[in-house]
Amino acid sequence: MNTENCPSCGKEMQWMQLDHYETVGRYKVLLKNVSTYRCSCDTAVFSLDQLEHTERVAAAYVLMNCEDINSDVIKFARKALGLTKDEIAFKLGYTFWFFENAEFEIKRIERLALVGLLLCEDSTFENIKLVVK
Repeated sequence: MNTENCPSCGKEMQWMQLDHYETVGRYKVLLKNVSTYRCSCDTAVFSLDQLEHTERVAAAYVLMNCEDINSDVIKFARKALGLTKDEIAFKLGYTFWFFENAEFEIKRIERLALVGLLLCEDSTFENIKLVVK
């Protein structure tokens, strides 16, 4: 495994598993045992791939397990996918992306379609917990 030096203090960082919180709309999701580099000065460094993965998994978890989904959760999921409103509308078979309007309620089938896009790689929920605010 390659070594990394801390961007804060310059010391060598250790590869370890940490808990990571991701805020999805009004929900706070705890992802347990995320592997990353951490320094003795308490700085942790996540790769862009790791951050993308944690965002996708957290968004999928909220969409599958929370009843009250608002436009902030939908917007977070779309951005975690790296898609524009037009691109996600096309992928889900719509001509217009209206799910981020505050007054619109997303149906379960549409939520599951979003989950499918978010988890098309791999992902399980075994180390994830929803933290109720």
